[in-house]
Amino acid sequence: MKLYELVCVIDAWLSSAEITDLRKKIEKLVSIKETDDMGLLPLAYPLNGNDQAYFLSYAVEMDNDMLSTAKTELKLMKWLAKFFFYTMKSGESFMKFSELQKRYDDLVKAEEERMMKNNENTEDEEQDE
Repeated sequence: MKLYELVCVIDAWLSSAEITDLRKKIEKLVSIKETDDMGLLPLAYPLNGNDQAYFLSYAVEMDNDMLSTAKTELKLMKWLAKFFFYTMKSGESFMKFSELQKRYDDLVKAEEERMMKNNENTEDEEQDE
């Protein structure tokens, strides 16, 4: 059995009850190790007339036959706009969106602090001249 990440992009205009029903259908197809409900997020480009979509991500374990069956079933789900399976390498861990967002925010903050320090050093050097 291989470990995959399954990312599901759901039409934004569905109600929370409809999203819950769709989630249940998806979760019956795959052996779930971890789940990340990212919620409603903006899209890089419009999809089915929407500029945002509801995102779900799963760490799943399955063999090739299960993967093939899951892909076929997911293609038939009406409100599932897109889905992607990514093969996870041995030792690779499933990262939740909130963890990635925190890492990104920390990097941005560190870069801003570095830039401010550089600006202060530049101003000090200009005053010394």
